[in-house]
Amino acid sequence: MDTNQFNDLINQFSDLLSQPEPTPQLDLQDSDLTSTDWNTCLLVKVVIDRRIGKQALHISLIKSWKDYPLLSLQKFNRYSYVARFNSIEDRDAVYNQSPWHFNHDPLALIKLNGPPTVDLLKQLPVVLWVQFHGIPSRALTFQGVWKMAKLVGTPVPVHPDTARLWSVFARLKVQLNAANPLKDKIKITLPDNQPVTVFLYHEKAGKVCLYCGLMGHEIYECMDRNKYMALIQSYPAELHQILMQKLDPKFGPWIY
Repeated sequence: MDTNQFNDLINQFSDLLSQPEPTPQLDLQDSDLTSTDWNTCLLVKVVIDRRIGKQALHISLIKSWKDYPLLSLQKFNRYSYVARFNSIEDRDAVYNQSPWHFNHDPLALIKLNGPPTVDLLKQLPVVLWVQFHGIPSRALTFQGVWKMAKLVGTPVPVHPDTARLWSVFARLKVQLNAANPLKDKIKITLPDNQPVTVFLYHEKAGKVCLYCGLMGHEIYECMDRNKYMALIQSYPAELHQILMQKLDPKFGPWIY
């Protein structure tokens, strides 16, 4: 194999890695939805790439939300459920007190004002505490970190006095879209034009894949990465080591 053929095969494989994956079709069978008072409901999905048993989740939510009685938990599809409360106030109180977890995995919560649709699950709003590391002390201000949080997701309002608790790192609640990869770092420029890399640590994020950056599975469980690992076997043996390097972790282990 000459050099040109060698490089062409490597470029072919790189192009495959850059192709977007098709959006999976969600199963809508076996739904047991009956609620008509949708304004008191939340669509609930555990951010984990496997089915969650309804009974186990129901028991866990009753305990977690004991101050806001859960009237019912109804199946939407095999991955998500509709939780119904006594009132809009109870529903909103649970939503506003995020983050919530089931067996260490975060919950994505979506407020409903009508019957849920599959399109709603294209956005998976998850609230996590995010730590911001590597910020120079002169830039460790509430306003500055709030702007940084906007580069990560949607910061959840807190009192500015929160910044008094910061010393080595800053910490804010941020609403993220679990359908997208997490960020492990952001690059900013300070007012004096100094470039700074801020490293992000997501508290209690559950499983996070260091290859694709998505929540819900770890690197050895990543379907994309495993698919490409199998594909490598169809390439000449002398390319295997080089191609495998393209499947190395893309995200820092400090991310969670």
